[in-house]
Amino acid sequence: MIQWVEDESIHRRTMESQALEANIEAQSRQLDIADSQNKAVFRSDFWGQVFGFVIAAACIIGSVYLAKIGNNVAAGFLAAMPTAAVIRAFFVRRVPNVPDDKKG
Repeated sequence: MIQWVEDESIHRRTMESQALEANIEAQSRQLDIADSQNKAVFRSDFWGQVFGFVIAAACIIGSVYLAKIGNNVAAGFLAAMPTAAVIRAFFVRRVPNVPDDKKG
């Protein structure tokens, strides 16, 4: 009877150890996935900002050129686009993403 209890205890510890190792491995994989997602979001945000700057600079340069050649109305409209984008970026509040299961 004592041998049976000892064997059962060894078996239980072995199973708990295997479950713990499996949990550690699963969490490690989840951290790797989260890290790669964070890097992808950073790259996407970075390139979005770079292209946004290039477009805004091109609009401003184009509006200066149009104003210089005498087309003030078109220059004003062209300058309004990057100005509106900057105003929107700084003053419009962002709504946080809430998963569907936590809504209402």
